[in-house]
Amino acid sequence: MFLIKMKFSLDKFGNVFIDSSLKVQLIHGFIELYETEHAQQELADKISDTASITKAKELIDKMKAGIGGSTIAIHHPSGKRFIHRNKWMMLCHGMISEENGHCNGQALESLTAFKTQTISDYCYIKQFHSINETLCLSTHPVNMSYENNTVFCEATTEHFPVLTISIEDYLKSCEKISSSVTYIYFASDCDPEHVQIPNENTHVRCENFSDEMKSKKIMKKFDFAFNKTGICVFTEKDKFVLNLLQYLKQ
Repeated sequence: MFLIKMKFSLDKFGNVFIDSSLKVQLIHGFIELYETEHAQQELADKISDTASITKAKELIDKMKAGIGGSTIAIHHPSGKRFIHRNKWMMLCHGMISEENGHCNGQALESLTAFKTQTISDYCYIKQFHSINETLCLSTHPVNMSYENNTVFCEATTEHFPVLTISIEDYLKSCEKISSSVTYIYFASDCDPEHVQIPNENTHVRCENFSDEMKSKKIMKKFDFAFNKTGICVFTEKDKFVLNLLQYLKQ
């Protein structure tokens, strides 16, 4: 808000004449007001967009974990596949159907829980928990804390170990094993926790509902899902996901 003391004069016909110096002050004042309101609008838009991105990340994380449905996770460049259901990473000892996410044609048969046995196994874990560019990785939920310049990472489930590693080392170690993942999420309409597909949040992007050329090339492999309600095909790169994670923590 700005205030200007007006100095003006009247001619013999009653017309108002504003001093030239005041004209300059008025112009600058209106510019200042416009820029302030514009900055406030930009800030409001940024806050709104950040909230939308945060909500989208929550929905995407639900799909990645197979909450409210079932998810196939295809890791690149190794090609290794998992089935994710209700936060469990499962191995299929047979064929995974890309049309419904089932193992050997059955929803529950031939599945075993994935347990990490080597350092490279942690490359397949994409539910990232981080503090100060340090990751705490496990196939199950973890407790992570920071005290006296030290990051603590603890397992919450017995028999499912954890790994503490820097983001930089994780990216380097996993580059040739799993640097990106294609997810195929099958929503279960009868499950109240399912993610609605297509979704009203514009940041929840499914390649099977996109007209982009890149998505069309990817969809050649998953043509069964094209424009199909309740199925979301999306690919995430580790570098992008970890950069977004750091951004949202700012």
